[in-house]
Amino acid sequence: PPKIILLTGSPGSGSEVFARQVLFNRAKMCPVTYFTVSVSAESVREDLAAYGWDTVPLEEEETWKFKSLKNASSTELLKTVLDEMKESRTVAIDSASELLLIHRLKDVANLVTAMTHQNRKSENYHLLLVTEGMQVPQAEARQLQLRRSEDRQHRQAVGRVVARQGEFAGAQSERRPRQGPDQGARRPRQGREARLDAEP
Repeated sequence: PPKIILLTGSPGSGSEVFARQVLFNRAKMCPVTYFTVSVSAESVREDLAAYGWDTVPLEEEETWKFKSLKNASSTELLKTVLDEMKESRTVAIDSASELLLIHRLKDVANLVTAMTHQNRKSENYHLLLVTEGMQVPQAEARQLQLRRSEDRQHRQAVGRVVARQGEFAGAQSERRPRQGPDQGARRPRQGREARLDAEP
C-alpha cells in the first residue's frame, strides 16, 4: 500500500545510511528526489560514494535529483515537495527534524498531511528522516521564537489599526462646522412670542 514512512534513529544509529541505501536501490525502479535541509548535495553525494553508491550517472539520467529546502517558505515547502510527488517520484526529506528547526510545527504537520493525500493515488512510498532528540530543546526554542514573532506582528497590526482610527476621527472632527461666539445664544423672539412678552 502507498505509504509515507517516518524513519527515526538516534545520531550514529545508521538510520541515515540505511535510508540512503534504500533510496539508491529504489532509483533503479523509480526516480528519486532527495531533499536536503542543512547539508549540501555535494556532501550527501560524497557520503553515498563512500559506500559505493554513485549517484552521478543517475543524476545525468534524472533518475536521482537533489533539491534543497533550506530557504523555502512554508508555501514553497509544500509546493516543492508535492510537485515532485506529482511526477511519480519517490521523495525523501533529510530531515524532518531540521525542518522543525526552521518552520512551525503546524507547517510541517500540514506538509505530511498533504503528502499523505497526494500519495493516495500512487503506489509509491516516501521517506521522512527524523533524528531522535534533535527537536528538544532546539525545536522548542525555535517554536517559542516563532510564536513571539507572530505575537509581535499581531500587536503591530493592531497598533496600525488604532492609529488609522485615530486619524479618521481627527479628520471627521475637522469637517464639523465650528460654532462662533454668538452661536448657541438664545435667539430673539419674534411674532406672537414677542407680543406676548410685551403685554403687561
